[in-house]
Amino acid sequence: MGKYDPLRRHLAAVPDDRREIGLSLREVESLVGTLPPSARGYRAWWGNHGSSPQAAAWLEAGFVVEGVDLSGERVSFVRPGVGYRPLARGDRPSTATGDVDHSEATVQSHLVAHLVRTGWRIERVADTAAREQGIDVVARRGACIRAIEVKGYPSRSYADARRAGERKPTGPSTQARHWYAAALLQAVLVRDAHPGYRVGIALPDVPTYRSLFARSHRSLDDLAIAMYFVSATGHVTATEASPGGECG
Repeated sequence: MGKYDPLRRHLAAVPDDRREIGLSLREVESLVGTLPPSARGYRAWWGNHGSSPQAAAWLEAGFVVEGVDLSGERVSFVRPGVGYRPLARGDRPSTATGDVDHSEATVQSHLVAHLVRTGWRIERVADTAAREQGIDVVARRGACIRAIEVKGYPSRSYADARRAGERKPTGPSTQARHWYAAALLQAVLVRDAHPGYRVGIALPDVPTYRSLFARSHRSLDDLAIAMYFVSATGHVTATEASPGGECG
């Protein structure tokens, strides 16, 4: 039995006519045992991506996390609307760009999980949903500090509910070029503002961004800006010229 199976069973037992359920973190712990510190410190831990065991539990039960109140230590789960199919055990998201979640929040969540697995201590995770200003992810390992700018991949429609159903006038690949340029500018600004940091950019692992990177990697190498490509399943590929010392 997996650690989060009791949470899955608890949510699966919620009556079908009940769309939402809120739990305190203590109630979650009464089901699964002690939660890791990241569950109380970072919203990214509660991201709805099936590559993490905790998210797999609520997705398999037919729920997604709608909101997390870290200060109040509460999480709200909801049953999504018609058309949503929770991941079955062992399922993997499609790798087609239009069929998976390449949002900034999801890329950030996968990146944070990767950094923690590889020995980094997370010092900051910006709230991308609230468009919080500042560096998206700051992580420390030994004497090395990483500052990483995160971008998603544009969708064809607007996220704003007031514009639901509208299609954007420019295609995703064109918008992605602008987002790539914005990420480069932000990385350079952070590098100048914090000369002691190692700066990086995290992007979804899609052909448009790979192509742009191939055409600009020499300049990124000269600036010592690392690139993190994040796949739909959470695999992270780090590309940089000279990691050096503890920043490898």
